[in-house]
Amino acid sequence: MISDVTLLARMNQSDPARALEKACAEFETLFVHQLLKTMAETVPDGLLEDGLAGDIYKDMFYQEVARNIGSTGALGVRDMLKCYLQQHFGEDGKTFQGEVHRKMADIIDKE
Repeated sequence: MISDVTLLARMNQSDPARALEKACAEFETLFVHQLLKTMAETVPDGLLEDGLAGDIYKDMFYQEVARNIGSTGALGVRDMLKCYLQQHFGEDGKTFQGEVHRKMADIIDKE
C-alpha cells in the first residue's frame, strides 16, 4: 500500500510522469485489496482459524496479493486510470487553471 505520501509528493516535483505511474499503481493495489476482502466475505471459513490472529493473517495475505497485482498492473486499472488522467490532465497528470472547465464545456456543447 502507500508507504509514504510525502515521498510521492516529492517525486511529483521532480518527475511528475513517474509519480503519476506510482499513484495509479497504488490505486490499483488499494482497489484489489478491497476486492479481495469483499470476495473473502462470501467464502466460508475453513483454512484459517477464526479470531483476531486469523483476521490479521488474512488481511496481510490480501495486502501482499494486492501489492503484487498492483505492481504488475494485472487487472489493467492502473493503465486505464493513467490513460484517463493523461488524456484529461496532460502527460504529467497536471492541468492548467481552467483547462478542466473548458474541456467539460466542450463535452457538454457536443451533446
